[in-house]
Amino acid sequence: MPLWKILNLDLGESKKWTMYSIVAANYKHDAENKTEGSQASLYFTPSFVGNDNPISLLPDVFSNNEILDYYYNVYGGLEFESRSQVADLNFKGKTGRWYLRVAVTFYPLSKMLDKRLEIVPDFAYRNAFSNTSKAEERINKLFKLAVNFVIVSKAKSKFADVKLGYEYKKGSDPTVGFDRQRVNTIALKIKI
Repeated sequence: MPLWKILNLDLGESKKWTMYSIVAANYKHDAENKTEGSQASLYFTPSFVGNDNPISLLPDVFSNNEILDYYYNVYGGLEFESRSQVADLNFKGKTGRWYLRVAVTFYPLSKMLDKRLEIVPDFAYRNAFSNTSKAEERINKLFKLAVNFVIVSKAKSKFADVKLGYEYKKGSDPTVGFDRQRVNTIALKIKI
């Protein structure tokens, strides 16, 4: 997804921040379920600059704490989905949603473990303010929790992050067709 800086404000010497926007559009065609449609989303997230404090309450600012390093991001915005071809005519229609998401990354005992243990809770809330389709509910919530062991970091390897992790998901995400369910996964993750 493209990430564009749209606003850069200076609130004093130590509180500079930037508002970023994330814009995405896609077309979906599922031949097996005979569905077709388009999606668009616009999200905003603030990013603050600079912090040497052991505890930080500002979004996208890494704490400087030997016991528990962390940072978090907050996203808000709008999503639009149009289902133009469906097997069941009740699912045809358009949906406009409000979107709110909070994602946190924790590194317990960060200095001792060299940030090799990573705990990532992530919560997304969607509220359909306009919906002419019966394909989804008005309110959709999705909670995800990932616990990763970092085998190799990109900072050290200069190539990729390699992690072994456990993921738990509960809820629904209509943008990817993830119906209300509970999923547990163990995965090897490589991010170049």
